[in-house]
Amino acid sequence: MPARVRSPAAPARKRLPKAERYEGILAAAEQVFCQLGYDAATMADVAQRAGVVEGNVYRYFKSKRELVARVVSDWYSRKLDELEREVRQIASVRSRLRYLIAAHLRSLRDSPGLMRLIIRELRTGDPEFSRIVGGLNQRYTAFLRLALEEGVRTGELRPDTPVRLLRDMVFGGIEHHAARYLAGIGTLDVETAADQMLALVLQGAGRVPTMSAPSQAEDPA
Repeated sequence: MPARVRSPAAPARKRLPKAERYEGILAAAEQVFCQLGYDAATMADVAQRAGVVEGNVYRYFKSKRELVARVVSDWYSRKLDELEREVRQIASVRSRLRYLIAAHLRSLRDSPGLMRLIIRELRTGDPEFSRIVGGLNQRYTAFLRLALEEGVRTGELRPDTPVRLLRDMVFGGIEHHAARYLAGIGTLDVETAADQMLALVLQGAGRVPTMSAPSQAEDPA
């Protein structure tokens, strides 16, 4: 009787290092949350996209809320590094304001799914999410606040400028302006919008040249 030929053993699946599994899960989670939204997405969806069993996702993140908070906080960390690197090289307040306005517009244009997620989740008031992300959002918006405060100190902006209100108006105005684009309608012209918003800021808060007193030769009437 001929000897039975054994089938070759299936190659063992290569076990990824822990750090690579973690990063793979985060990358998959970002894709899933951006595509489906937080409410519709499940941990099983993330596991399937990452190519791991669902238990592996829970090994790193105890809940979906913690996972989405980590995705968002990673974006903030990357963005903060970028802003800190770039802003220190910009001397004038005007140029710094222009850069910061354009940078936020560019984020909305380039990552609409992630920006929709961030804008929505920041407004949920969830304490776990706020604990992880709230401080990062304050640091992110502080770049614009500090630039406005410097403009007041240097006299480029009026001394009565309501800095925090103006900061909120800029970010709120940018997000409102980009709402149609974030909904998948039309395009977002970053450069034009940044120029127009900077002009509005300077027109509203910029120094108004003081009028000189009339000379003696002029008729005071």
